[in-house]
Amino acid sequence: MKMLSLSDKERIVIQEVLKGELTKQQIADKVGYKNRSSVYKVLEKEEAQEYMQTLADRAVGEAVSILKANANEAARNLVKIASGNIDDTNKQTVYALLQAINSVLEKSGLSSKNITLKDDREKENKVSNEDILSAIDDLEEESK
Repeated sequence: MKMLSLSDKERIVIQEVLKGELTKQQIADKVGYKNRSSVYKVLEKEEAQEYMQTLADRAVGEAVSILKANANEAARNLVKIASGNIDDTNKQTVYALLQAINSVLEKSGLSSKNITLKDDREKENKVSNEDILSAIDDLEEESK
């Protein structure tokens, strides 16, 4: 791996660029370069490109793990909202909350295509919220 040939200073440059909080000149000043052209030279290196890709892959992996860890809680909240279990103060933000929950579920790979809850409608003529919450708990236990 060529990225091992990057100096600590070059790694800091790359990390700061990816954070996006400082200008190129501020990054150059931080690591002791005379001007920002040195920052651009670091970024052009093949090793730097590999390191940036590694950092990006790691960040995506962490984000997916967080989403998957919270998907079951998001599904529970969705069931509570759908059943009307929201207080008056939350009614104004229900749409935004539903959108956020849906986004978490989609990004974690959960959808109606890959998660099915046992359909007890034939037996009882309806599925209660408790049945759905129990099914979510069962899915959570199976995934551990």
